[in-house]
Amino acid sequence: MNINRILVWLSDTTVSIKALQEAIVLAQECRAELHALTVETVPRCPALIAEVPETPEESAKYSKIVAAAREVAEQAGINLKLHFAFGPKVKTAKMFIERTGTDLLVVGYANRSALYEWITGDILKPLIRLAPCMVLVVK
Repeated sequence: MNINRILVWLSDTTVSIKALQEAIVLAQECRAELHALTVETVPRCPALIAEVPETPEESAKYSKIVAAAREVAEQAGINLKLHFAFGPKVKTAKMFIERTGTDLLVVGYANRSALYEWITGDILKPLIRLAPCMVLVVK
C-alpha cells in the first residue's frame, strides 16, 4: 500500500513530538507529504473575541508544541504543513482526514491514569477507532 499523505495529531503533550519524529522518518522513506493537525475547542462563551485564537501560535495551549514541531521538521529538512482547526476534536480530525485523503494518521500515546483521562477527556481512543485511514500509535 502506498502512503502519500501522513498526518500527525499534535496535542498539547510532548509525546506529540515523538510521534512527529517517527512520522518524519516514514515521510522521508515513503516520499510522502507530511501534515500536522491541531484542533482546539472553542470556549462556549468567550468573554472577548481575542480569547479565540486564529493560529496555533496564538493559542496559549498549543504555541509551545507547534514551535517545537516546526523546529523538529526544519532540523530534519522536511516540509511540514501545519493545520489549525476549531471544533469537536475527533469529529474535526475525522473530517480533515477524509477531506485531505490522508493515508496514515500518526498519534502519540502517553500512558496516563484512568482518572486523568476521565478528567481531561480521552480523545485518543475514539480518534483511533473512528479514523478512516491507517493509524500508527507511538509510545
